Amino acid sequence: MDFGHLYIKTSEAQPNFLHKKIESPLQSIHFSKDQINSDNFINYITTQKKSLAQNAKNELNDFIKSLHSFTPINITGVGSFAKENDVINFQSAAFNSSLAPSAKAERVIHEAAQHSMLVGDKETTITQMTEYFADTPSVKDKWWVWALVLSIIGIGTILFHYFVDNQN
Repeated sequence: MDFGHLYIKTSEAQPNFLHKKIESPLQSIHFSKDQINSDNFINYITTQKKSLAQNAKNELNDFIKSLHSFTPINITGVGSFAKENDVINFQSAAFNSSLAPSAKAERVIHEAAQHSMLVGDKETTITQMTEYFADTPSVKDKWWVWALVLSIIGIGTILFHYFVDNQN
């Protein structure tokens, strides 16, 4: 008789820049209603209790039957099961955070160090990227000024010939 399974989920280490440390990855126990094969668990119970497989199956079935009653069941260090509105809920036990202390972490920046880095598909260095993004004054292209001067000369020449030809 299967009813679901417990599994351990590990979170990622979290940087805490404000306090200059990295919080350890934490593990928490979760309950999934997905049913899995319980043969390995029964073998585990059999080995731990040094009993017969049938006795382990009976104990597991009794445990599952007690879960379906409305009495909460507490498993020390793991959490507690409770049934509410025909749904079995699991509340994980609080994790002792002193078992996973944080690590001191200070950011170190070496100004003169050469570090390779990948930008897109091209490998470059920090120095090359700094030079690339440095504010260098660009040469302004002023072709439009010459075009404007030549246009004014051309229009002036056309107007001069127009007015000189009309006077004669």
